[in-house]
Order: sequence, then C-alpha cells, then structure tokens
Amino acid sequence: MIREIELINFKSHKKTKLKFTEGNNIFVGISGSGKSTILDAICFGFFGTTPKIQKKRIKISDLIMDKPFKEESANVKIIFESDKKNYEINRSIYLNKSSYAELRENGKLIAINQAQVTEAIEKILKVDYELFSKVIYAEQNKLDYFLTLPPGNRMSDIDNLLKLSKFELARAKTTSLLNKFKNQKNMREETLSNFDERDLKEKRREIEEYLEKLNKDLSSLEENTRKLNNQLEEKEKILEDLKEQKNKMENKKNMLIELNATISVFQNELKKLPEKDLGEIEKKLKHEETLYNDLEKEKIKREKEISFLISKINELEKALAEKKEGELFLQTFDEERIRILKKEEEDLKNTLVTCELKKQNLDEAIKNLKTSKERCPTCDRELPEEKRKELIKKKEEKLFLLNKKIIDLKNKYSSKKREFELENKNIEKANFFKKRIEQLGNVEGELSLYQKKLEEIKCKEIDLSDIKKEVMNLNTLFEELKSAEIKK
Repeated sequence: MIREIELINFKSHKKTKLKFTEGNNIFVGISGSGKSTILDAICFGFFGTTPKIQKKRIKISDLIMDKPFKEESANVKIIFESDKKNYEINRSIYLNKSSYAELRENGKLIAINQAQVTEAIEKILKVDYELFSKVIYAEQNKLDYFLTLPPGNRMSDIDNLLKLSKFELARAKTTSLLNKFKNQKNMREETLSNFDERDLKEKRREIEEYLEKLNKDLSSLEENTRKLNNQLEEKEKILEDLKEQKNKMENKKNMLIELNATISVFQNELKKLPEKDLGEIEKKLKHEETLYNDLEKEKIKREKEISFLISKINELEKALAEKKEGELFLQTFDEERIRILKKEEEDLKNTLVTCELKKQNLDEAIKNLKTSKERCPTCDRELPEEKRKELIKKKEEKLFLLNKKIIDLKNKYSSKKREFELENKNIEKANFFKKRIEQLGNVEGELSLYQKKLEEIKCKEIDLSDIKKEVMNLNTLFEELKSAEIKK
C-alpha cells in the first residue's frame, strides 16, 4: 500500500506532498490542476518511466517543471508498505547529468541506480511495467483500452498481460506426464496379474538355488586357478633350473672336448720327444706356476680397485645429477618476481588499511549526522534537516562503494599473499641449491678423472686362462714323461 508521495518540480507540481489512507483515495480538481500528473509520478516512481515516454511522445527531461522557467531537476519520492516491510523510493531527473535512483528497505539502502531499483520493485510488487500500465494504471482517456479491443484479440491480450500461457503450457505437460505414468502403471499391473504368486515363489527359489550353485562353482574354480598358478610358478622355477644345468653341462662338455684335444696334442708331442730332458720341463713348470700365482694376486688387487672406482663413480654421478638439477632450478628462479610480489602484497595491505580507516571515519560521520539534529557535528554550524539527509545519503553511498572496494581488496590481498608464500618457499630451495653446488665444486672434473682411471685399469685386465692351461699342459706332460722314464 502506498503511504506517501512527494513531488518536487515534477511537471506542474512545485512541491506537493500527499498521504494516502486505507480504502479509496480520490483526487478532485479542475481540469489541468495536476491530478493525472500524480498518477504519472506514481508510475515513474515505481518503474522509472511513463506510457508517454514509452510511446516517445515526450522525453524524460520533459517531466521537469518548466513554468515560469525550466528547473534544473525534479524528484519523486514514494513511501509504501509490502509484506510488512516499509520501502522508500527516490528518483531524481537532472537536465545536465544522469538520472539518480535509490531504494531503501526499512531504512537500509538496497539499490542505487535506475535499473537496480526497477528490478527490485518488480520483485517486491510481483508486477512489471507492462502489466501495471495496462491493468492497474490507465492514462487519461484510456480507461476503455480493453473495451475497444476486438473480441478475438481481447482474451489473448489479457492472457499475455497476466502471463497465463505459461500456466496452460505447464498444465498440458502435467496432464501428458500423468497419462504416461497411468499407462505405465496399467501395463505393469497387467504384467503382474499374469503371474501366479506360487509360481513366482517357486521361480525365485529355483533362481536362488541356481545362484548358490554358481557361487560354489565360482569359489571352486578360483581355488583351482590359485593352485594351478602355484604349480605353474613351481614348474617355471624347475624349468629355469634345468635350463641352467643344461648350460653348465654344455660348457663342461665343450671343456672335455678341448681337454681331449689337448691330451691328443701332448701325446703326439710325447711320441716325438721321447728323450726330452725331464728336469728342463720341471723347471719350466715351476716358473709358469710362480707366474700364475703372482698374476692371480695382481688380478685380485685390481678387481678391488675397480670395485672402489665404480662405487666412487656412482657417487659422483649422483652428485653431478644433483648439481645439474640445482643449476636448472636456479636458471628458472626469478628473485625479481618475488620482490615485486612482496611489494604488491604490501601495497594492497596499505591500501586496505587506508580504506578501513576511511570506512571507520564514514561510519562515525554517519552516526554523528544521525544523532545531531540541528547543528553540524564537524563545523558546529546550523544544519537544516534537508541538508542533513542529503549529507547522510551521500556518505552512505560512499560507504556502500567503499565496502565493495574493501571486499575486492581483501580477496586480492589473500590471493597475492598465497602467491607470495608459495614463491617464498622457492627462496629456501634456491639457497639450498646454491650452497650444495658450492660444496660439490668441480664434480664433473673429478668424475672424468675416476672414469679415466677405470678405463686404464680395464685395458690392463689380466687373462689367466692361457697361463693356467699352459701350467696344466706342462704338468700333464711332466707326469707322462716321468711315467715313460720309469717304464724305460
């Protein structure tokens, strides 16, 4: 319900304030006294427009009073009640700047521009401009709008205004869906009626027994599979052992063939040299045995040295990999970015603190203005009521915008702080790599040196197989000659 309307410089009204009561409120006056203007003001206050503006018969600036001279601005204020809440609309029109609008709910500012106010009013009243202008409000000489409509168009126009078509569509869809569910229900009831309850119980029992049998068979198959897998693993191990034994037997067979060939060679040599000096062979045999033992010791020594070198090379390769990782990290590490992030974080923090202080000052100023009725709390000069309200309104607008800015700054500050903390961890990592690289020093050169030593030792690797064969051959020859000497 509209409680009060105030017009300032609105068309023919210099300053008019009307209060409404419950029931019917009637405007009485001569033609041209401004009765229709009050209705236009109500339409404009709620929706920011009028039928004449919509039809482009006048401009919005034509609503500003122009007699005896053109005013700079016009204002409409409407106080109304809806759902036990009090609302106040203020819409202002200016000649040289943009229009202004605000909406308050129980004294609290909830919208501050034309579009926001209109959207909020439509939600509160549950009526848009089109429905309001055609059904609730009628222009002067336009009360017969629906009566002049052709009968064929009258119902469709009313449906469109009240948006009844969407309810008809919803009803049709609901009916279709209900029929679909009814058909499905009938089909299922018919299907169920074809089954005897005893047959169903018997079928269920048979299915349960069959499922139980399947589960038992499945468990048995799983157990057999597990056993077969174990047996397969055992057989594979046996097969590997047999393959290894086969390879060993092949090697021994080859060695036997070589030994038989060597024996044949020495037997032939023995036949050719029946009078060879036994002492000379024995002396050569001892020399070869001594040489073999010395070389065996040298080989063991070199194997130990090779083992040490390989261990050292592995250690140095790990150190080199660590050094390269550190160098790669340091190449991508950007200290300047961290410094910039820190400065941006501090700047946001300082700006946020400044805004918080401004907010406190605005809160205090608004509070003081609301409590000081006659004098300015800042300069102690006389403060008219209209000026006080204007100051409160301006400061509340500033506070509204400042609160939005503070929320935005807090979000940016939190985001920037997280980003800085994440990057700050990389500083510790960079310092660790710098120190570690310094500790490792010329690890590349050291690794190259040990690799070179290993190659040199491998090039001098001792092969004792030939000497061992020579000793065995000489020993066999010595025994055969000795045996032949005894027989003689």
